[in-house]
Amino acid sequence: MLGLHANFTLSEKTLYKIRELKPKNLPIHIHCGEGEDDLIYCQKLGYKGPVHRLDSFGLLNKDSFLIHCIHLSEKDYKILSNKSPWVVTNPESNANNRVGQMDRQRITKFVIGTDGMSSDIIASLRNYAITSKEFPEPFERLERTFWGWPRLIRRNTWGFQGIFAFGEPADITVLDYKPVTPIHESNIMGHLIFGARQGNAFLTMCNGKIIWQNGSFVSLHEEAVFHDIRRVAGKLHKRFSSGKKEGFPWSD
Repeated sequence: MLGLHANFTLSEKTLYKIRELKPKNLPIHIHCGEGEDDLIYCQKLGYKGPVHRLDSFGLLNKDSFLIHCIHLSEKDYKILSNKSPWVVTNPESNANNRVGQMDRQRITKFVIGTDGMSSDIIASLRNYAITSKEFPEPFERLERTFWGWPRLIRRNTWGFQGIFAFGEPADITVLDYKPVTPIHESNIMGHLIFGARQGNAFLTMCNGKIIWQNGSFVSLHEEAVFHDIRRVAGKLHKRFSSGKKEGFPWSD
């Protein structure tokens, strides 16, 4: 997957170069229509909207990931319907940036993300579930968004669904959550949103290997990693605060 940023940070020259060099079957990942400025930028260039601009360069297919998709034109919605790329909605980030929310009635093929607000995808799910303006989100729709569509992505991309079954990779997370009411298939989404949301991960296993347990990484020297992160972050903040931005792509 080729990760881009957003239309308003990509010039026509850059998109022409991407179209020229990108393998045809390589999907893109891009923030699209997050703020109104992204829509206006594309319209000033002669396009109907941010999705239309990407499609005009031949960059969209069913495996593309378009992040946000809030400020779109009618043409953009038609392209979404025809090309059927993945849309990723980020309810907490959208609220933080005051950009609005994705149109839940017009966009049906989407998954939930965090946009870096946190690493808590269940918190994003809860935020999405409780911020519907017109009607409560039915659990069936939430299950499709949270489990159904991601399984399809995993199957198409890596060849497995990510389900709890024999023959599937043992990718398992155990939440530190003690329910006081019964859990069954028809109400597990409610437990995730309103109960387990407050519980931390007790154990995380990837392909049968435990990588997190009892609040810490099993095979990672956390303090050494955090020390390096703090050192690099400090240098980056110092460069910005001093006004010296040499070496950054936008310093031209």
